[in-house]
Amino acid sequence: MTQFFNDDNFIRNTDFLPWLDTLLVLIFRGSDIDAVDINGRTALHIAAHNGLADAVHVLLQRNATVNKRDNNGKTPLEVACENVPSIAPKQLQFFLATEINDLYPLLRKNEMIVYLLLSYGASFEKCKPSGGSLLHSAIIKQNPYIVQLLLLKGASLTCKDSFGRTPLLAYLQNGGEWTDVVLKHFNVSVNIECGKPFNASVFHLLSYHAPTRDNDNFLEYMKCDHSECELQKGPMAEAIERHKLKYGVINSCLDAEGFTALHRAAQGANVVAIRYLLRNGANDSILSLHGYDALWLAVLHAEKHSLEVMKASEATIELLRHAIKTRRYQITCDSSRSELTLYHLAAARGLANFIGELLKERKFHQLDVDCPNTDGITPMYLAQLFEKKEAIATISYNPWDHVINIIKSHGGKMRYPGKDAEYNVIHTRMYGLIPIDFLLDFS
Repeated sequence: MTQFFNDDNFIRNTDFLPWLDTLLVLIFRGSDIDAVDINGRTALHIAAHNGLADAVHVLLQRNATVNKRDNNGKTPLEVACENVPSIAPKQLQFFLATEINDLYPLLRKNEMIVYLLLSYGASFEKCKPSGGSLLHSAIIKQNPYIVQLLLLKGASLTCKDSFGRTPLLAYLQNGGEWTDVVLKHFNVSVNIECGKPFNASVFHLLSYHAPTRDNDNFLEYMKCDHSECELQKGPMAEAIERHKLKYGVINSCLDAEGFTALHRAAQGANVVAIRYLLRNGANDSILSLHGYDALWLAVLHAEKHSLEVMKASEATIELLRHAIKTRRYQITCDSSRSELTLYHLAAARGLANFIGELLKERKFHQLDVDCPNTDGITPMYLAQLFEKKEAIATISYNPWDHVINIIKSHGGKMRYPGKDAEYNVIHTRMYGLIPIDFLLDFS
């Protein structure tokens, strides 16, 4: 926040903002601080709308009416919350507070405006009659500090918006770094409802979304005092224990699309949830309606940029190790069959660490490192195909190139499928069309 100084009987600001000096002059000369424009907006409304934290501070110090409504029925606080940028800048560190004033040193201008208005007595509806709240808005805009400010001032965690969403469900549908940590800190509760669509099932969405902090999540977290730390149950673990089926709900509760919590954790590469669910009885061999187990789903849904691929590799390794340990799961090659194996698919997805784990145990799997199918398509070929596309976009780390090097280190050789397979199977089936400017070298 800017400071002020006396300059030959004129009050000026240390940021040398002419408009702020002018505002001070008008206030000191007796201007009506609560005067409104044709839209019923006071200077406080306008300053809040435009993100002018210094102006908001000055107006509040000069006793501007904090809860006055404009012609649209909005207070300055509501205007400020509406005009917060849609997604807040990423926070490398985040602070949880028990008092609103503890957050003051950490706030940026839009967050500072909300803080100032709340500190000077701005009130807000905990749940609007039409549905929703300022808390929903802050969650959708993915601003965890404003979420925290509102919760410290009594915002409701049970209010539902016009779509029937609680703040927790609004977060799960929109994402947002650190919002999960804030909601858990304020003791949000979790209810398990089976048979609901995935995007409305808190149980399955929590399984899908990886937490911001692995050690502070909805399943388990560490609580430490001065002498020791103790593992605590999070709200999702408590919901599982409250359910009439107890831990049996992990395998029996399907969403409307027919997926278990472990299926969704695999699709989202949520390693924290995968480990917890497996440790508490999740059956990784249950098939989805399309016939895929959790391991296959983890590979199928691996993302195609390097950071997400690394996370997906960790999830697939966790599932592979569990499958081998509990059911002697094997990935085998059969050159007489046209189907691609999990090895092929993992190579195409760039899951380098998974490939490394698999090939270290290739004797157990009786796995041919080249592993051609009947059309001569090999995992290394698929990795090279996708590596050529991705290399332009990824500079620091190319997981497809890493896959190729791992396969080569185990004695793999680049083998190309026949012309018909390359043309029809790869480009027609994977892309759905033949790019006009794509030429194949048959030499």
